[in-house]
Amino acid sequence: MVLKAHQLPASPKTNAQRSNASRFGPMVSGLLAQSDLIGAGLRTSLERATIAQVLLPRCSDPLLISGAPGTGKHMVAGFLHDAATHILGRGGRLVYLYGATERKRLAIALGDAIAEAKDGTLVLDRFESFTHDERRLIERVVASSRGRVLVLALSDQCDSPSWPRARLDLLPVSQRGDDLGALIECFLEEALTTCGQQRLIHDPQELTDVIVAQAQRHGVSSVAELRSTCRQLVFEALATDDASAALASHRVQAWLNEHTDRGPVGAGAPSAEALGIDPHVIEDLASVHGVDVETLLYQVHVVSSLVEQLNDAPRSFRNIMDRTDDIRRLAIWLHSGADSQAEFRKSFGDARFMQPSKSSAWAFFNAVHKRD
Repeated sequence: MVLKAHQLPASPKTNAQRSNASRFGPMVSGLLAQSDLIGAGLRTSLERATIAQVLLPRCSDPLLISGAPGTGKHMVAGFLHDAATHILGRGGRLVYLYGATERKRLAIALGDAIAEAKDGTLVLDRFESFTHDERRLIERVVASSRGRVLVLALSDQCDSPSWPRARLDLLPVSQRGDDLGALIECFLEEALTTCGQQRLIHDPQELTDVIVAQAQRHGVSSVAELRSTCRQLVFEALATDDASAALASHRVQAWLNEHTDRGPVGAGAPSAEALGIDPHVIEDLASVHGVDVETLLYQVHVVSSLVEQLNDAPRSFRNIMDRTDDIRRLAIWLHSGADSQAEFRKSFGDARFMQPSKSSAWAFFNAVHKRD
């Protein structure tokens, strides 16, 4: 059964369904009101999903939560754990098992995680990175646990794995309708409140509409990216002589065009000072590695951006290395202009010693396209 966030149709209810909704609905609504989840559409769909996929099955059915990075999968997983704890009286912990980190000891690591999360929630993070065989193994181990834990699989890919069968798809933030405006209003108010300047915007609705249109035009998927844009907009406006004028809709439109249409490449590499790096250190290291200073600064900027967008997993050394390695491979693949592993090999020249092996090229191809 697939529940699409913000797109769940209303259907006629039987007496039993009305009873379940009236029994669980107020409790779930109360927890949502206390949560950091923003948007009436998201809360409505999540209330239904919590009742249908978690509370009524008594946490016995694994649930896949899919969505692009930054769409809030971890926040939703945390909320479902809280709902099971407060409403069903479950007392276990929230435990994470990360894909691509325990391959050699997966069965043992999975058993240990289930035991640690007993009567709680086990989150299978980066579920898309598990191979088909590993997913089959996970399915068997979870089935043998007989509902001792609520199992939530988080995936950046909106594919259709055979397991888990129940799923909740989170839409990119630019496709969340009225919720997008609510998020923007919240982030603008948050940034202004941080600086003690709550009443600087003459027409909040007009300003919100401008940012909504820009986010939809550029297909923004990440809530964190949207929040960062709103905060940067406010802080740069407050740094001017007339912050109120800088936050007028036409000025904001110009600012958004400059910062989102050009992108980091058009804007050039930031300075060492802007990145918080001693200019002498960056010059010395650029010389040691045989690259120009601007290239190294831009690389630091790219890594900083990737870390900032890493919102669906802890910003640990392993997760940061995995994410930057993924993007490095993708950049090399795009640079080659190849459409297949054979073309990828030939892009390095005709001489065999210049090319990667066939197995390496296939591994590269599968990593780039996130294929098992």
